[in-house]
Amino acid sequence: MSHVSKTSSKAVVQKTEPKVIKIQAYSPSELANIYGLKWGVMNQWFKYLHQFTGERIGRYYTPKQVAIIFDHLGLPDEIVIEEK
Repeated sequence: MSHVSKTSSKAVVQKTEPKVIKIQAYSPSELANIYGLKWGVMNQWFKYLHQFTGERIGRYYTPKQVAIIFDHLGLPDEIVIEEK
């Protein structure tokens, strides 16, 4: 079961079930949004994680790299979804 609350132009999904996020290719900005972080903070984390993930090819991290990122950072308690 999920609870959705609305704050300004963002919908925040608070998970009350086990956390499930699809392992797929994500851009760095998409991962920052998933974790609800500003780009500068997330970029510092990427610099640390580079030793585990290796180089990003193109604009996206591969699903395998995303799995490594989730493994090291854990899953976020809230998932922030930008509304368009």
